[in-house]
Amino acid sequence: MKNSLKPSFKAAFAAIILGSLVYATSFPMGKLPTLSLFLDPWNGAYRTARNAHESSRVSDVQIPGLKGAVSIYRDSRNVPHITAENDMDAVAALGYLSAQERLFQMDFQTRVASGRLSEVFGKDRITSDKFLRRTGMLFGAERTWAEIEKNTPEMKALLEAFTRGANAHISSLSERDYPFEFRLLGYKPEEWSPLKCLLINQLMAFDLTFQGQLGDVVMEEMREKLGDTAFAELYPNNMPINFPQSPEKQGVVRKGANEEIKNKQTVAQTLLSAPQDDKHKILSALPIHTHLESHIIATLLNARQSVADIYAEPDEGKGSNNWVVNGSKTQSGKPLLAGDPHLGLSLPAIWYEAHLITPSMNLYGVTIPGAPSIIVGFNDHVAWTPTNTGADVVDFYSVKFSDTKQQQYRYKGEWQSTTERVMPLVVKGAATEQDTVRFTRWGPVMTVDSTTLSVRWTAQEPVRILEAIWGFNHAKNLAEFDEAHRNWDVPAQNIAFADKQGNIGLRSAGYYPLRRCGHGRGVHDGETDAGEWIGRVPFDSVPGSVNPLQGWLQSANQEPTPADYPYYLNYNWGDLWRGARISEYLSSAQNLAPADFEKFQSDVKVMQWAFLKESLAKLNIQNTVSGKNAETKKQAMERLLAWNGVADTSNQSALLLHIFMRLVRREVWDEMLVPSKDNPAIKELRGTPSDPMMFHLLKNEPSSRWLDVASTPERETASDVLRHSLTMALDTLVDKYGTNPDGWAWGKHHKLVIRHLTRSDALQALWRGPYPFIGFQSTVLPAGSLMTTHSASWRMVVDFAGGKPHGYAVFPGGPSGNPFSRWYDSQIPTWLQGKLNDLQKPENEAACKQANMRLAVQLRP
Repeated sequence: MKNSLKPSFKAAFAAIILGSLVYATSFPMGKLPTLSLFLDPWNGAYRTARNAHESSRVSDVQIPGLKGAVSIYRDSRNVPHITAENDMDAVAALGYLSAQERLFQMDFQTRVASGRLSEVFGKDRITSDKFLRRTGMLFGAERTWAEIEKNTPEMKALLEAFTRGANAHISSLSERDYPFEFRLLGYKPEEWSPLKCLLINQLMAFDLTFQGQLGDVVMEEMREKLGDTAFAELYPNNMPINFPQSPEKQGVVRKGANEEIKNKQTVAQTLLSAPQDDKHKILSALPIHTHLESHIIATLLNARQSVADIYAEPDEGKGSNNWVVNGSKTQSGKPLLAGDPHLGLSLPAIWYEAHLITPSMNLYGVTIPGAPSIIVGFNDHVAWTPTNTGADVVDFYSVKFSDTKQQQYRYKGEWQSTTERVMPLVVKGAATEQDTVRFTRWGPVMTVDSTTLSVRWTAQEPVRILEAIWGFNHAKNLAEFDEAHRNWDVPAQNIAFADKQGNIGLRSAGYYPLRRCGHGRGVHDGETDAGEWIGRVPFDSVPGSVNPLQGWLQSANQEPTPADYPYYLNYNWGDLWRGARISEYLSSAQNLAPADFEKFQSDVKVMQWAFLKESLAKLNIQNTVSGKNAETKKQAMERLLAWNGVADTSNQSALLLHIFMRLVRREVWDEMLVPSKDNPAIKELRGTPSDPMMFHLLKNEPSSRWLDVASTPERETASDVLRHSLTMALDTLVDKYGTNPDGWAWGKHHKLVIRHLTRSDALQALWRGPYPFIGFQSTVLPAGSLMTTHSASWRMVVDFAGGKPHGYAVFPGGPSGNPFSRWYDSQIPTWLQGKLNDLQKPENEAACKQANMRLAVQLRP
């Protein structure tokens, strides 16, 4: 009897009770549930726990609109394998399963996208709701659905099939069987709809583009602080140190060098030795804008933070990797592909893993719960995996209104009328508000003032990404995959792909706006047409290549093109180190097998250290330290200089480098320190140039005025900045972490935590971690801060050795969204070990049975 509950089940139950107690004292989101939710043994939380217990009985479910019977099998990891007589029935089954296992996640994410959090979380979410509505996510989804209803019957059928499946499960639920979060928050799930499917994509686009590109507004603060000339110097369109993914320049360092990497020379050495121009490219024109008052900037940043508290915060660990090699690099002589999207980790997990089998497709991969098709994965012919481009697809316009009513705004010397949409803002525990969203020719108005901002974003347009993904799902060869690629628009992604004929490719597909003034930097003057969108980068001109001579391709969110690319894509590009490390690996690797890619996805070699090591060694800090704990600091410095740059949990130098990197940024960009919004007495960096610019100055312009510390009378150089920052870092290391090197072990201080979807501290019983964690900022396995919340959300390797692609993958979570289920977090141990699961992909229902899969659900018309 004592073993009737499995250990993981009992642990989940204990955790939820703990979470309940914490909730009862501190949960901030609206009215408390009744105590019976936690104490009623039949209809309370324990019922949710009982529902999580795996049943051996086959569920028999009716879904209106099915054309035939559908069987759903479960493998040993509880991944569903859907067998259907046609595609739309398979999609209906996917809708049913998504709602069955991830209903709260689906509901929550669409509430974020449409600005309806206040309905369930109360008045604390009013600010975030208003901000989210004014991004235009909802309006773009509505426009897309209207276009689909009118012009694309297959996509309409796809969305409606998924919706029928989801609603079949939702309508079967009684209140006592609602997922736990619904009961905790005291509301019931709504019917699903095609529009909500489209909102799922809008929210992913928001996470990958909008939150970060609000930095354009911050840049105006820096531009005013620095002046136009200095701003253009520090924020060029192209980074002075670059390692672009563009295949024609793959393995090339520009700025006068443009030489291929020698086999005996590492990427880091090439970056160090590349000659630099005296001055990097400076824009000849910047948009002229109306002065932005500081309170407008503060209002937008505060609103963004209110959203980030619950979803999609900007984070240095956000990004992705993908790479692909052809048969010249593999043991089998066939392609090998790898990808790992880096996102904010959560439970329930971001992704939902599934396998769909119909006469026209045998499709495996992951989708976002609520989306009607496989987003990352492979079929019997092709495999694909994306990374984010980081392209500039959001523009802000300063707008002059006639008065605070915002009914007229100035454009080209005349007053234009705004349009408006009045929307109810339902607030839990308070009266419903009427929220008026106003629109200029540019888009929604973001703030409320006589001089304010309007925003245009590609996600506000009707988008065709669903057609692209459905095309990927069915592609049988390179030509069909390429044709589907033409429909990929929002969010813009670098998509690596391979097919069983041996082709490989990488394309930065997406909607890249063309502006009249030539770029989208900063805030445009909304009284002129300089920032008007006049088209988009033609598909045949977006960065990309197929079957390059070098035999491999990679992208890792770095600047995607060399300096001579004719179109503006963005500026102030960030991370280049992951791309540099992947290129270093692929350029020399031979006889590759899936296990090699599996291992490399957890690579934690810190490329920044290879770049800095020579400069820091010349400082001879270890021979000059004196005073208290001098010998300990000397040893710490000697350890650092002897370090191979691998940031594993036992390493004792990664902590020192982490401290040093943060100090050197403050020292270099001291002119840009601004009062913290939380505590004005504390100065923080905001809107600074990206790290490639900082590294360029330290290495190639050591006497730059930007390296002079403004608060001292002396004129500092790169050596002075490095020496002072490193000396302070050694002091901090010893003072904060002790004199015993055992206390510096990276894993003691560097942790990873996987939070519940709501991010609520009161629900920490539903979190997992913190775990000691490997990695560093910009390593292949990303781990940005000491408490890492963003990393590889799905690691996949696809091998074409057998002709048809075969997959290996893992994600940090499990199939179920029920915190009582043993499948809630079942894959986390494998993920933490850096291992991948061997994916089962039977070709038909008979093969599912032969693989000893369990028949779990039978769907019928």
